[in-house]
Order: sequence, then structure tokens, then C-alpha cells
Amino acid sequence: MAHKAKVLEHRTFRFNECVCNPYNADFDGDEMNVHLPQTEEARAEALVLMGNKSNLKDTFLNKSEAWQLAACLLAGFDSNMQIDMPEPAILKPRPLWTGKQIFSLILRPNKSCKILANLRTKGKNYTDQEELCANDSFVVIRNSELLAGSMDKNTLGSGSKQNIFYVLLRDWSEDAATTAMWRLSRMASIYLMNRGFSIGIGDVTPGQRLLKAKQDLLEHGYKESVKI
Repeated sequence: MAHKAKVLEHRTFRFNECVCNPYNADFDGDEMNVHLPQTEEARAEALVLMGNKSNLKDTFLNKSEAWQLAACLLAGFDSNMQIDMPEPAILKPRPLWTGKQIFSLILRPNKSCKILANLRTKGKNYTDQEELCANDSFVVIRNSELLAGSMDKNTLGSGSKQNIFYVLLRDWSEDAATTAMWRLSRMASIYLMNRGFSIGIGDVTPGQRLLKAKQDLLEHGYKESVKI
């Protein structure tokens, strides 16, 4: 996540409580690291792709993005599989599909598929009110369609029995569970190739001018401290 810094009094590194969830942060002494992008490209990429304001809403995909993610399932023994795309969730001003709709294709890519999995469970960031959870963290899968909730570590196989892969294994077969895992890994890989970011260690490594300024500042501080 990227944040814009606001210099305030005192020496404490702080951020708003509203952004605790992405970091799994609490206030019992957790350590956090700050990386400062040095190049204009890295700064722009951080603001656009990693910006905390840019990661508030659900994912919506246009037609080309949705079709590309669906097409990545056509590989291996699924090469000749038919995929029935759902109707877009938003029609105007342009058709848009939700991430939930595309995720549902992993479980049931076409109407001839007989796998109709069902699951109702709390996600990692669940608060209250089930489907109306403020964090969208109450998962409802009905007939292999993800209707509510965000799939996270708890619902994608944390070892508990309240995850979708266990449901597939229990109610359908080992092959159904492993096929879903394989499809998910392919789709996640393609999604991150398109939506990921390329900031590396070189983009947050300070240059010689900054290192010299830092050293000068430290030496001045040490001299003042010794004098005092």
C-alpha cells in the first residue's frame, strides 16, 4: 500500500485506523517498514496501483479483461472446455463484470458442469451482519456462484473445514478440488501480470546525494550532542 506522508509533530510514525486491515495491523507494538520510492516512475506506479485510496472498492473488469481471465482457464485438460460468461453486473455506461463473477467460473465454468458447491462462512476480516459485513468478509457461495464476501486465507484452504476446497473435496471429488486449485492459480497469475506492479529494490534505494545528506545530518547531530 502507498500513502502520502504528512509531516506532523513528534517522532511517532502513525497512520489512520481505517487502513489497519490491509496490514493486519494492531497497536501492540507491531513493526512496520517504510519504503520511499526514489524514481518518478516508481512514485507514479505506487500512487496509482498501490495507493490506499485506489484500493477501497471491489474489482470491476471490462469486457476484454473479463474475457482474458476467463480464457486463461483454457489449458491442459480444459483446453476444449466451453465457458459460459455471465451477464455483466453493470450495463451502463459500459458493461462491467465483478471479480466475484469471474471467480465463480473457477468453480463452474459452464452450465453443463454438475458441480454445485455451497458454502456460508466468516472470512478473516468479518465484523457482523453476515452478508452486510462492512468488510465484505462473509462468504456466500450458492450453486458454485460467489454471491457475497471476499475469498481470503480462511476461505481458500487454511486447514479448516470452512473453505471452498474442502467443500469440493467432501461433496464432489478430489479431482474437483484439485482442478479448482489449478484454475485459481492460473487465473491469479494472469491477473497479477496485468494488475501487478514492478517496483523493485532499486526503486527505493537512496542515491549518493541522499546518503551524503543523511550522513551530514547525523554527524551534525552527534557533534551537537557531544557539545551539550
